[in-house]
Amino acid sequence: MERLHVSIPFFLWFPTFTSKYGFPEVYSQPSLNVQTTLFKVWHFSKGGSVSAIHPPVTDLKIQVEGVSLLATHFRKGREGDSTATYSDVLSSYLQSQMVD
Repeated sequence: MERLHVSIPFFLWFPTFTSKYGFPEVYSQPSLNVQTTLFKVWHFSKGGSVSAIHPPVTDLKIQVEGVSLLATHFRKGREGDSTATYSDVLSSYLQSQMVD
């Protein structure tokens, strides 16, 4: 059985695709109106929630059962050059257990 391979240039395919969904002459439009929200709410499995702009630009401080947890977004990484410790792993584990 032979496989077929067809190469269709994107800028030829895109107007055909968009016209099927009610956007004729898409290249004549000055811009697309895309509305997004950066605000996100995370819910905990044991109740409660935290809300922030997503992706967060600063650390999130989460209060759970009287314990304050510091959640650092994935792009920032750890502070310093030291290797991960047991408390780092435990903190990550506890955060993964509390957030749905």
